[in-house]
Amino acid sequence: MDRKKFYAVLVALMAGVVLSAGRVWAISPVQISGYLMGDPAPGKLVPYFKVSSTLSTLIGIENLEEDKAVEFSEGEDIQVHVTVFTTRSVELLNFELCLSPFDFGFLVLQKADPTKNPAEVAEFNHPIVTSSHITTRGLQPKVKFLSLDNGDIPAEGYVTLRATKEFFTHDGTCGQGFNDEVEEDIPDGVSEPLATWAILLDVGSGFFATEIPTPTANVLGVGLLGDTQFPGSAKGAALGGPGAYGLIPELNNVIARFDVDPSVGSHTDIFVWLANNHSFAAAWPATLECEDELAISTIIDLSHEVNIIDPDTLSGIGLCKADKQFRGVLHFFMPDTGFLWSHINQNASHFRENFLGYNLECNPFINPNNPDGTPCTENQD
Repeated sequence: MDRKKFYAVLVALMAGVVLSAGRVWAISPVQISGYLMGDPAPGKLVPYFKVSSTLSTLIGIENLEEDKAVEFSEGEDIQVHVTVFTTRSVELLNFELCLSPFDFGFLVLQKADPTKNPAEVAEFNHPIVTSSHITTRGLQPKVKFLSLDNGDIPAEGYVTLRATKEFFTHDGTCGQGFNDEVEEDIPDGVSEPLATWAILLDVGSGFFATEIPTPTANVLGVGLLGDTQFPGSAKGAALGGPGAYGLIPELNNVIARFDVDPSVGSHTDIFVWLANNHSFAAAWPATLECEDELAISTIIDLSHEVNIIDPDTLSGIGLCKADKQFRGVLHFFMPDTGFLWSHINQNASHFRENFLGYNLECNPFINPNNPDGTPCTENQD
């Protein structure tokens, strides 16, 4: 097919898709399902970290304060409140970072004491020269090394980040400690200023790196209006609600992919982060939807904030495997507001892949109303 004919068919096809979609929308309002990823926001959640003798977690943070992001010429310093939690939301550590416009800061969660590693000492002491001052990355501060051996962090947990204040300064000093340099407190639900990335990095004999998704959440900061909206929550807590674009509402239908094919050594970990722990969710009903329409009821443990499920150990998986149905999805209702994804490794962990979970129902955190103006929760299936 020549290029002109190809484009003519493509245009006709797209026109048909739009017309068909228009007819569907006219019959039934479209629900706002799913969730958003890759969106700058004041509150970000790193829903899991792990540290061992060979495994570290690295978190990158970029200041995308709106003026700088749009104009590439102006912008302000932002203060970022960081909180480290155990897998059951016990707060262990919190501190502040300061990032200048389009500044990149980072956190390293590791086992060893960073002061004993010359490369990390050099990274911490790397000089920063601006028009107004000379300092280092560690003193600015824009980087932080957290050590399991030093008692800073547990072996597993999660981290929240919240941009709390915007300053008139733009040199990484966050007002140099003067209150009159604070331009404004940063509210929830705005499309700035944090972009975040996180990876698990293993430097052992089977070395690998794999991404940890970092969704947007409503993270409570110091002195923010959110503290009065959620009086029972501590600073750093990650919550749902309007503006928590990366989270899935409580009791929504979700699925997470799995693969347990023994011929290629498949192993799946399904990660489910929840805003709260619930003892009643220790035996939570779920369904294994295997690849050739075989559905098996099972039970999963979702009693912690950070839950890791191995589908190969669930009751009923043997029926799927006996019928050579090694792939499929785990299907359940979220017992609380949360987030989920799958990590699959194969062939002695030489192949590693992450797959985001799916939210199958309306998500009022993104838009409370359907296109026809009715609340999205009214049209749940």
